[in-house]
Amino acid sequence: MALYPELRIHLVLSDGRRTMIAEAPSPSCDSRATALRRKQMAQARTAAHVCAKAVVTGVAFFDFDHGGPILAEDIAAAFRDIPAAAIHRALAALDHDDLLRLRDGQIDVAYPFTASPTPFVIRLPDGAERFACCATDALGIAPMIGQAVQILSRCHHCQEPMEFAASPDGPGPSAGGVMLWIGTRADDSCRLADNY
Repeated sequence: MALYPELRIHLVLSDGRRTMIAEAPSPSCDSRATALRRKQMAQARTAAHVCAKAVVTGVAFFDFDHGGPILAEDIAAAFRDIPAAAIHRALAALDHDDLLRLRDGQIDVAYPFTASPTPFVIRLPDGAERFACCATDALGIAPMIGQAVQILSRCHHCQEPMEFAASPDGPGPSAGGVMLWIGTRADDSCRLADNY
């Protein structure tokens, strides 16, 4: 994992009735944690691994920390117990199903994020900016990451700039008067992310 040594492993645990998602957190999280939590995170990273029966079902949170595309080979490298060819086939299937976009060996779209500039900018609490695929995706990012964000865009009709806050609970008061239009695509073969 040359470029992404901090890659996290997300575990989906299920007893058949209830499902829980757990994480073996990135070492980059350790510096802000207490000594007890650092020890627990190190134990989780040591214990968690990908078994031969694991299936790639999506790319969670894109490359949220870096904001750029993810190399497919880095994802394959993270799954040491699964042949790289199987990972590449799984990523190609996710691309075919329009759940991510794999282009030239890189994942540059994993909904709701895209590495390419769009009219939908998300400003994170630390000031870093990421691009959302569409207005609906922009509105869903704060609840997804559990943090307040600023959403910057322009009116589709008059191009007037707009900016408003959104928290995990929804858009803030500064979004008053903003309207989101939902429609259908004229061409079903056109992928949303290919529009920008």
